[in-house]
Amino acid sequence: MLLVLLAPLAFAEPLHVRGSGGFQADGGGHGEFDFGVYKDAWTAELYTDTLQVEVRPKVARGWLWTKARAEGAAAGLMISPWTDGLPDPTRARLVSTVGAEAGRGFAIQNGPGFTGILVLRGVFFDAVDGSMATIPGATLVETLDFGAYWRPDRQETLEFSLRAGVDYSAGLDAPLSEVVGAPVSPHALAELRWRPRWLVSPRVELRAGAAEGQGEFLRTRLGGDMPYQVPIAGAAWSEFWVEDYAAARLGVSVGSADAAPQSGAGNEYPAGANLPNLGLRARGTLFVDLATFDDTPLAWGVGGRAEVRLNRWWTQLELGWGGGVPRPEGVVALAGMVRVGVDWTPLGVKAPPKPTEPASAP
Repeated sequence: MLLVLLAPLAFAEPLHVRGSGGFQADGGGHGEFDFGVYKDAWTAELYTDTLQVEVRPKVARGWLWTKARAEGAAAGLMISPWTDGLPDPTRARLVSTVGAEAGRGFAIQNGPGFTGILVLRGVFFDAVDGSMATIPGATLVETLDFGAYWRPDRQETLEFSLRAGVDYSAGLDAPLSEVVGAPVSPHALAELRWRPRWLVSPRVELRAGAAEGQGEFLRTRLGGDMPYQVPIAGAAWSEFWVEDYAAARLGVSVGSADAAPQSGAGNEYPAGANLPNLGLRARGTLFVDLATFDDTPLAWGVGGRAEVRLNRWWTQLELGWGGGVPRPEGVVALAGMVRVGVDWTPLGVKAPPKPTEPASAP
């Protein structure tokens, strides 16, 4: 059995690695770290407090994947909640999870792609010193999702995705009658991104979601501009935990098309060994964020981001002001972010030469 599991490691594809780290200062402050390795069908990644191992076996059509995942004490950032524009340690809880995911996807040639995903997690809550939050018992959370995505151009400057499904939660020690009768929580999420690769180009990101009956652990996180949440410039990282929302980021970007990371945290499809070293690239973006969610009719912020790349290494710097983010009188919603990382890099393989620079589109 062990030989069967290790057999893919002997294939010809080299071992790839990537990594990144970042910090957002926002009145509370959080850091994140990402380190990953992959070879052939196997990927292992550490996202700050989350360890994930994934296998993508080859199939005749489309793709198939399974994941095993364990999250440490900061799952869902419930360790650092906010209330009425300020950190609120009285609501803090430690949350850990252990679970698995299985998915199947396929794409129509030159057309949309479709996915189906089943996720099972055991969720474990614990107290934080000084918190007055209620501590639930261990919970089983099941998520069934069906999704569709569309990337109509080969350079993926326009992307659309839609995901809908249900969440089911029940106590791990609940009697069978309560497990069978536990309610389900429906949800739907949609996202559209347009990022042309012109020297001067617009940046459009639209996101929306709706859910019913979700507990705090399952709700969508809004705020800040670090990974894993819907961004709002100037807000704290995952400041708002919401069911229903609509958000837009609208801006203008100037500079090289390839300055941004090609493998940010959570990237599902590792870049191959054939990516060339592109030399020094830089890009700057100014944007405004608009959002409405739950009982908040409008929140807004403005910000700027600078991205610099040298071959596979990159850095991002960002500053945001949440002029329309709820805050007590005299408190300013400012947030700054810095991230540094390296894209998927094959060990022991020399990158191809830098390609000829294409002419910029109008």
